Amino acid sequence: MKMNHQPRLLEKIRVRFCSFPRLLCVTVLAFSFLLSSLVTSSQAVWIWDPKTGNWYNPKYAVKGSSKAQFQHAESFEKKGDWERAAKEYKKLVKAYPTSSWATMALVREAENYQKAGFYYEAYQADQLLIEKYPSYPDIEKIVEEEYKIGSLFLSGKKRKLKLIKLALFPSMDIAIEIFKKVVENFPFGNLADQAQFGIGRAYEKQKKYPEAMEAYKTLLKNHNKSSLRDEAKYRMGLCAYKQSRGASYDQAATDKALELFKEFLREYPESRRTEEVKAKIQELNTRKAQGLLQIAAYYNKVGDKKSAKVYYQQLLETFPDMEEGKTAKKRIEALGAKESPSPEIS
Repeated sequence: MKMNHQPRLLEKIRVRFCSFPRLLCVTVLAFSFLLSSLVTSSQAVWIWDPKTGNWYNPKYAVKGSSKAQFQHAESFEKKGDWERAAKEYKKLVKAYPTSSWATMALVREAENYQKAGFYYEAYQADQLLIEKYPSYPDIEKIVEEEYKIGSLFLSGKKRKLKLIKLALFPSMDIAIEIFKKVVENFPFGNLADQAQFGIGRAYEKQKKYPEAMEAYKTLLKNHNKSSLRDEAKYRMGLCAYKQSRGASYDQAATDKALELFKEFLREYPESRRTEEVKAKIQELNTRKAQGLLQIAAYYNKVGDKKSAKVYYQQLLETFPDMEEGKTAKKRIEALGAKESPSPEIS
């Protein structure tokens, strides 16, 4: 039973909505004409399948065998219609999951989606291959492809929508998702440490510093021989450093950054980052000294002399040679003089 496009249906839509407000009427009419053009352009002939209870279009139906469907998909690939080729390979996997053509169809699906610029869909095809066909002989190559796609998103590539062909979705979230899968697929593979590092970098770019630090910490814990260990340690300190540079002084973040940077210098004294880290330690020390001075001054202002002296004393002991330390010494002496009882006049 065949059913061609029926203009009467669209005419009914136009008539029914003509009584609506003008803007809504225009919107509905525009949609109906768009629908008409889409149906006409695809030369739609729909056939009723009593077995499934659904209508289907033979033009887009899956072929009768996996080989025929593979060849059908390949024909679009040869013409350079990569998006359509990817979709046809995808149909093969769905219709014939146990076929000997299924794994190669997934590989081709991923390749064609990449050529068409749909990188996230390419990753999804790669991941499906890993999960459904773990015995595929070149599985490590597939993981490498996933890592490359994750790196693209880390560099700022955005996910493209199929319908409107625009890149819209945030790239860092996708990079994190993909890198986590790379680590999960091969936790001790040759790309696991790089993927774990990528997770940290993506979080860092999002300014999610605690999550980034945890990702770098995981790299240090799980990859003793990684060439990225020194950079991971440096970036842990850098994340704490960035946290400490908020609108208000954060002593905990400052102390953490100092601790991590000092550990870095002890563990990697020959690193290319050495001079940069030393400069940041100096900056952090200055900021910490200024922070302690501000806290002490606050307590002094509100009349809590005891607490003020505690912070001035800490500042003096920690930074005796800095200007802030010298200022603290003078303030302690001044507070002591104020607290001394006046001598009795005989």
